[in-house]
Amino acid sequence: MLKKSALMILLTLMVFGSAVGGDLYKVTVSQKSDFQILSSLGIDPVVRLRDGFLVLTTEQSTVLLRNSGLEYLLVAANIDRSQLAVDGRLDRENADRYPLLYEEDNLRLYRVDAAVLAELPELVQLFPVANRTAKIEYKGPSAPPDMQTALTMDLETLIALIRQDSLESYTERLQAFYRRAAGTDSNYAARDWLYNKFLSFGYDSVLLDDFTASLSGVPGNCYNVLAVKPGSLYPGQHIIVGAHFDAVPASPGADDNGSGTAGVLEIARILKDIDTRMTIIFALFDAEEYGLYGSYHYVAEAESRGDSIIYMLNMDMIGHYENTNLAKLYYGDDDSYSQLWQNLADSLVGVYGVLTGSSSGSDHYPFAQKGYDVTFVIEYIFSNVYHTSNDITDSMSFEYMTKLVKASLATVYVVNDTYVPQPVLVMDYPQGVPFFLTPEATNSFEVTVTGLFEGTPVSGSGLLHFAVDGGAYQTAPLAELGGNLYRATLPALDCHSRCLFYISIEESSGGTFYDPDPDYPFEAVSETDEIIVFKDDFETDKGWTVINAAVDGAWERGVPAGGGLRGDPPTDFDGSGQCYLTDNVAGNSDVDDGSTSLISPAFALGNENARVGFALWYSNDFGSEPNSDVLYIYISNDDGSNWTFVKQVGPVEQASGGWFVHSFWVNDYVTSSNQMKIAFEASDYGNGSVVEAAVDA
Repeated sequence: MLKKSALMILLTLMVFGSAVGGDLYKVTVSQKSDFQILSSLGIDPVVRLRDGFLVLTTEQSTVLLRNSGLEYLLVAANIDRSQLAVDGRLDRENADRYPLLYEEDNLRLYRVDAAVLAELPELVQLFPVANRTAKIEYKGPSAPPDMQTALTMDLETLIALIRQDSLESYTERLQAFYRRAAGTDSNYAARDWLYNKFLSFGYDSVLLDDFTASLSGVPGNCYNVLAVKPGSLYPGQHIIVGAHFDAVPASPGADDNGSGTAGVLEIARILKDIDTRMTIIFALFDAEEYGLYGSYHYVAEAESRGDSIIYMLNMDMIGHYENTNLAKLYYGDDDSYSQLWQNLADSLVGVYGVLTGSSSGSDHYPFAQKGYDVTFVIEYIFSNVYHTSNDITDSMSFEYMTKLVKASLATVYVVNDTYVPQPVLVMDYPQGVPFFLTPEATNSFEVTVTGLFEGTPVSGSGLLHFAVDGGAYQTAPLAELGGNLYRATLPALDCHSRCLFYISIEESSGGTFYDPDPDYPFEAVSETDEIIVFKDDFETDKGWTVINAAVDGAWERGVPAGGGLRGDPPTDFDGSGQCYLTDNVAGNSDVDDGSTSLISPAFALGNENARVGFALWYSNDFGSEPNSDVLYIYISNDDGSNWTFVKQVGPVEQASGGWFVHSFWVNDYVTSSNQMKIAFEASDYGNGSVVEAAVDA
């Protein structure tokens, strides 16, 4: 008989600083199988490159990498995330000042001691990689637009709607918001003006997307300004037209980046009443100058929603007066759409776009790190008044800037008008997916398969993949019940057996779809019953113990004070009211200068296995040293005399917050007993991190 621990846990952790140290490698990947191999190694992806990744390895994963068959090169030994930073500048000034580990085009990675990094002035713009993880996922090359296909609207007619005087007036108005650095009153005034400008164009879906950024080590409230134009044919497919509207404190920010912001506004004005097949989101990002915070926030939210971002076009510094007919185009690991910009600009406005490779210096970069197609448009001759008080409209060429905006509008429109989504199969489970299986009997569940964008399942191709008690995966065909309904049948299993499984089915155009991801399969256990051994919603005191209660910010039970300034939970997890928190102060729940542990009362399992389930909410967007502390989860089978490590929360996992469900089986770590305990340890060792945590049922 299964005895299942139903301990549900909510954790909100704010941490900054060093991850586990390791070696930094460049790994080259070129095809889908390379991505699959790299993903299977359990390696920490730090930076996504045009032809691979920079990854951090442990001693174990280094051995796996060397035996993987992938091409790799050691970049740096004995290093951790707290020492790594990418260059946010658009020149090479930092390359002469700090130890440069890796350089590819305008993407530069440095090794700088965490303490030094925390004290650097804003204008240095070395941005810690900290909790910003690249995504190891194969996308495949984008199909270049078929320029022989007739467009809905003539491009010459379309781009003629761009007005140079509008671009000039927008830029001058932005320049007049004195020193619109993120978190300042001038910045907020510019935000409100941009918001109202989108409304004046007629957009009825204009949003202030708020987030918190570390502004010179101090948390500050920041806001992206977004306007959404829904697509008429493919509303679920998105194009992002973006620029940052903040500036450095010392500069009026005309070229950097009033120019790009003005370009986004003008493209939004033109497209307002022109039909677009895809949804276009006009995104004006905040806090770019402090570390690309606005675009990182947008990408994290989009990824959590499952947004389908087909293309991101970023304009940053597109008006320096020395330019006439050349521009630089940076991109990610696919240059198809950047080549499109190049061809359209050449033929329509007489500007030649030079394909320049990678760059970490603007808001396209977070999108590229997740594998989205990007183009970063920037002036060819770089401004000689960059980040100075002389970055004003008098140092700009609006004739040149107008050409770049026209080329960008044409590119966005062509991508929108020619893109055809690939066929997709979506799987669902009308009665749910089983977790408990009847022992020594087959267990079945129904699967629906829905085709999107003309996706058609191949008859007879549906398979159930299953592995029993850690064995090799086997397959069994899905039974076709008619229409889009199928039946999957798991084999008879012995009592106490555990089974991992997932579904696959082929689509008629040649692709195979899986649900869930085979790396994260469903799990079921063969048992006759379920017993909840221990559950606590913290509305009463059931005997939890706090160790090091004298530490500033130690665990305490109560109703969350909220405030949200640094990501502390606004409410408890289950809605009952109370939970355990560290230093329950509104907007400032922070452990300081020590370690505090929360230990459960003892619960009895006898010799039966049990599953512990919990939900985690953890964020680490604040502090002077990103990711220098983590939270640990332990289990004991001898009343707390000895503890076994179960899980580390942080420094990278779930770094943007939110609730995530986790679970583990007790016998995977210790032998069950009648003296079981669980512990949660939150620490801050005085290195500039901000550690916040909460626990709930």
